[in-house]
Amino acid sequence: MIQRLQIRVGVSLWLLYACQPSSIYKDKVKFTDQVWQLALTPTFRFQVEDTTQPYHIFFYIKNSLEYPYRNLYITYYLEDAAGSSLCTELKNFELFDAKTGKPRGKIWGKIQSQEFVLLESYQFPHVGVYTLEVEHFMRTDNLPGVCAIGIKVSKVN
Repeated sequence: MIQRLQIRVGVSLWLLYACQPSSIYKDKVKFTDQVWQLALTPTFRFQVEDTTQPYHIFFYIKNSLEYPYRNLYITYYLEDAAGSSLCTELKNFELFDAKTGKPRGKIWGKIQSQEFVLLESYQFPHVGVYTLEVEHFMRTDNLPGVCAIGIKVSKVN
């Protein structure tokens, strides 16, 4: 009986350790009054130690269900420590279903959150600090209904 309990505890601890996230960086920016102003360009800085490892970079958004559009256009800018541009891309993320209008993300009350891939299996060229800036490219200066955005950088398993 005690031996079974020890095995269960050992397996549980192993599973807990094995399932640890491979995330090397995760941060978010909250917006005052749930409005993302065009003049506000959130900047995220993170350290990369292993250049032999590919990484996924994810974009995270938390928005209210009163967000007035079905999608979100953003542009991101990835730079190295010297300020050299490594990657810039305009992305379109569908936050609500085009036909039904239903939210696509996880919902808590009147808030939904979603995570999208910015870069998949990206290989950083050298060890150091990297900067990723994100700005919205919608047809308005003030984007209502956006509570927060963030990024996550994870090792590819």
